[in-house]
Amino acid sequence: MQWIHKARIFAGFHRIFSQAATNGTELNAFSDRSAVSSWAVSGMAEAIKEGIVSGMATDRLATNDNATRAEAAAMIYKLLTVLGK
Repeated sequence: MQWIHKARIFAGFHRIFSQAATNGTELNAFSDRSAVSSWAVSGMAEAIKEGIVSGMATDRLATNDNATRAEAAAMIYKLLTVLGK
């Protein structure tokens, strides 16, 4: 089984959406925002803005944790819903 950090999933989101790049202010609501790698900030911010990601509990993103199959499936489902697929 291959594990993937959540940050790697989020990093590609900024390429999917055609909207202008975000400045990362969407991350301000989360206590662990400083743990988000600089290369993942834009994708993470867009994922939050689009409702694909809402964080763990109410104030953590846990981007350096491994994504479970259920978390990955939920993110893929939400992404496809946002894209209208």
